[in-house]
Amino acid sequence: MKVPSNIKILNPEMYITEIDKDGLELSIDIRIEKQAGYLGIEELKKREEDVAVLLIDANFSPVLNVKYDILNVRELDISSLDSLEIVIKTN
Repeated sequence: MKVPSNIKILNPEMYITEIDKDGLELSIDIRIEKQAGYLGIEELKKREEDVAVLLIDANFSPVLNVKYDILNVRELDISSLDSLEIVIKTN
């Protein structure tokens, strides 16, 4: 797959398709958008006129990873308290 230098293919070994006849070629145009939040397929259908376009839901979340730990906390004579520690990694 040929992409501009500012685009990184995360898994270049990912199987996309197979051409089983000699002389055939495949051309795929991919549109990449930068937004925020979630964009469902119904909203995309409203914006896209071309029926030959394969639409997929879009998740524009900047969250890459979330880690949490539940820690026991002892305060004075109360030992049944818990503390929630959350680490959020974003782009």
